[in-house]
Amino acid sequence: MKRIAKHTFRIHNTRAMVSTVQIYGEYETMVMYEDGEELESYINQTYEEATACHNRLVNKYNDRLYESSLKKYFGVPNVGQFVEKQYYYGKPRG
Repeated sequence: MKRIAKHTFRIHNTRAMVSTVQIYGEYETMVMYEDGEELESYINQTYEEATACHNRLVNKYNDRLYESSLKKYFGVPNVGQFVEKQYYYGKPRG
């Protein structure tokens, strides 16, 4: 297993993450709580599909958190401020 990317954030005061790993030639992207409860999971065949899926999920959850935040009502723009930590590990070598 090789980690490709990981982003952490909080949903309802619970740490959650979007994580993409390479397993046996396939890429799995998962959204889950820190305790292991899985919210969504996708399998992709290529690195490019996996990173696109990962970024789509990061944006999806950031947008959900922004829409229900006070920052929206105070006019603060949505610039990804709900993602706490970001890690990209680079494209795996063949």
